[in-house]
Amino acid sequence: MKQLIVGILAGIFLLFSANTASALISVMADVPVSHAFTAAGSPSTSAKGTKLGVSFLVGLALEKYAVTSEEPGATGEYAVSMYDIFISPPIPFINVTLGAGVGKGEFNQQHPLYNKYSPTPHTQLFMTVGYPIFGILDLHVGMHKISGKAKPKPGSGVPEFDASARMYTLGASLGF
Repeated sequence: MKQLIVGILAGIFLLFSANTASALISVMADVPVSHAFTAAGSPSTSAKGTKLGVSFLVGLALEKYAVTSEEPGATGEYAVSMYDIFISPPIPFINVTLGAGVGKGEFNQQHPLYNKYSPTPHTQLFMTVGYPIFGILDLHVGMHKISGKAKPKPGSGVPEFDASARMYTLGASLGF
C-alpha cells in the first residue's frame, strides 16, 4: 500500500512539474508588472503592453509596451517596440529563458515637454524563470535590463535623457 501511495504522489509530482523546455514549439505571452528608469532622479513610471513570442529551438518575440512617466506638472508616454531572440536551455523542473532584444523607444510627440526628443535605439537582456504545469503550460516571471539614451532634437535645448530601465514581467508559455 505504501508503494502505491508513493507511486501516485511521484506521478502527480511529475505530471505537475514536467519540463516544457523539451517542447518542439512553444508560444509565449508576457505583460509588464513593474517598470523603472534606472537613472537617479527619474520620474516614477508604470507600463502596460505585451510581449508575444514563438519558439522552435530558438525563439523570436515582439514586445510593445507604453511607459507612462509622471513628473510634477507633466505626464508623458514613452512607447517601446523590441524584437527579441531567446533560447530555453533544457533544465529539469524549471524553465529558464535567456534572451536579448533590439528596438526603439519614442516619446509621445504631442506632449510639449517630451516632443523635443528623437526616437531612441534600445537594447535589452532578459531572463525568465518559470514553473511547468502539466508538461505543456509554463507560468513565469521575467526581468529585463533595458539600455538606451534619448537624444534631444537639434536646437531643442533639452538634456539627453537616460532611458535605461529595469522591467519585471509575468507570463505564460504553452508548449506543443
